[in-house]
Amino acid sequence: FQKVVKNYPNSRYAQDAKQRMIYLRNTMAKYEINVANFYMRRGAYLAAANRAEYVLKKYEQTTSVPQALVIAVKAYRKLHLTKLAAGAQRVLELNFPKEAATVRNPKS
Repeated sequence: FQKVVKNYPNSRYAQDAKQRMIYLRNTMAKYEINVANFYMRRGAYLAAANRAEYVLKKYEQTTSVPQALVIAVKAYRKLHLTKLAAGAQRVLELNFPKEAATVRNPKS
């Protein structure tokens, strides 16, 4: 799809290829979020934080970014990494205030 978009931007298939790439990226990011949530339920907070960070680095333009930040805040708090938790919380509050309300209480 990327080759079509890059090499043939005026093709009738370019817009469809672009939309499919967006869909695939969102799907892959959602998968990573599901795995991170599984790790959170199992108490594997470091693994959950790593998955959340992966989403933030590899899929920064997807709809899963707010969820990744929420998971990162919760996992860092469970790991007693207060500076990392505060940093992720700040990013969450600045960019996604609605989602930030779900993790404002440090005991969550």
